[in-house]
Amino acid sequence: MTNAPAGSGRKLPPMLIVRSGWMTYYAGSVPGDEYPVGGGSYNEDYTGYEVCNFLDLGGRVRGWSRAPSKKYRSFNLERIDPAASGDSLDQVLVVFAARHPEGGQVVIGWYNNARVHRYYQKETDKRRSLDDEYFGYYFEAATTDAVLLPPAVRALPVPHSSDGMVRSNVFYAYDETGRQRNLRWLEDIADFVAQYHGENLIRPDQTIDPGTAAVITGEENDTSGTGQGRLAAAARRKAIELRAMAVAKQHFAKQQWTTKDHSASQPYDLLATKGDQALFIEVKGTQHGGSHVFLTANEVKWARAHYPRTALVIVTGIEVVENGDEPKGTKGKLHFIQPWLPADEALEPLAYKFQTGLATDT
Repeated sequence: MTNAPAGSGRKLPPMLIVRSGWMTYYAGSVPGDEYPVGGGSYNEDYTGYEVCNFLDLGGRVRGWSRAPSKKYRSFNLERIDPAASGDSLDQVLVVFAARHPEGGQVVIGWYNNARVHRYYQKETDKRRSLDDEYFGYYFEAATTDAVLLPPAVRALPVPHSSDGMVRSNVFYAYDETGRQRNLRWLEDIADFVAQYHGENLIRPDQTIDPGTAAVITGEENDTSGTGQGRLAAAARRKAIELRAMAVAKQHFAKQQWTTKDHSASQPYDLLATKGDQALFIEVKGTQHGGSHVFLTANEVKWARAHYPRTALVIVTGIEVVENGDEPKGTKGKLHFIQPWLPADEALEPLAYKFQTGLATDT
């Protein structure tokens, strides 16, 4: 086992990483998705309580993981946030990981703005039960703050190393001395959660059809999710994007470039022109240090095809302030790479499209 790379040392949000077995929906035991695979010896003989970790009940989800303290079945809240007191802690990012069937540990989903209980909570809702056994929990959050990644997107690694998750099913962001762990993979997870806006397998009012083990909702074609929590997160991301674009435009205007926004229709954000010169610009914004950004396949393909007429602009340290119902991005420091060529060694794949060889869908 090797040590995980060191991070930038920046302040992370209160966060907790917990490991469970592998499932698709975590919304009850149904044909084809009956019980968690892996996740410890308990799951070899029993159905682990994590089977219901992403089951929406009345607009909330409640999650379970085996507590590190077997004697007291408790979590050390002070190692999530040294300022914690009492028997619960709010506003925690709880990240769920699992061993991938094809190898390695990966992030499978998370709760934002979660409440973490120090002690085991007894369940009272019969819908979170199996064979008259109620599934207890340690974590709870609004369903609109929960994200369950589709299996094809579960690729963000959780190291199986001395600085990662090996034997324990729990990893605290703070060590026993109250010092935040300086680890790159923790920063990667925090950034991925903040920037993710892809498909989510859990939706409000979700139910499971036992005949098909399929997720059924009232809005079959809506993959964006609904609810105030997710809308607020999307609004914050939009505020960061708009601020990054504004900072980039100001920079190139000072250099006598004319810019046009193509972000809605092209795999780049700005086209900058000056005389007979043209520059294709990709813009990324972040509230943190910008040690890495997430790119789509089309963005990489376009930059490579149009090098050296390319630039990558990264605006770091953006602050988001609430402005009534519409958050607004402020401040930000501009960095840019010009010309920009996304080389293979600088890219880390988070998912793959696999050609199965089966007949084309009709």
